[in-house]
Amino acid sequence: MAPMVTTTTAKPPQIGPIGWNLRVHEINSFTCFAVVVAIVWIIFSIVLIVGIKQNNAWHVKAYRVFLFAGNALTLLLLIGTDGDGQITNWSQQVWVSLVVGSLGVIALFALELWIINGVIRYIEREKVVSV
Repeated sequence: MAPMVTTTTAKPPQIGPIGWNLRVHEINSFTCFAVVVAIVWIIFSIVLIVGIKQNNAWHVKAYRVFLFAGNALTLLLLIGTDGDGQITNWSQQVWVSLVVGSLGVIALFALELWIINGVIRYIEREKVVSV
């Protein structure tokens, strides 16, 4: 008696509405990191709002420290992902986009820092007046 051979045909991957392969859902580490950073940013934003509402300068100063760290990390990620970390092969377009992106991040950081420092001054001045 001959051995029974069964052939199975592999099903093609299911393609979602945006072209995603639904069978193999690959999430890269950058996406996971971005989700964690977004959650931490939400938490510190809540701390900032609570600090402003309760006139607590410590909460606002904690947000300012997070602001420094978060923007430094954003700049590092911008530099690392813009040219895949290979600085020697960068074209002029990559350099220009890096400079423009870095200046944008720094400008937003300066604006946010200016606002946070104003809030801290307001809270500390209000505490001195009320004492």
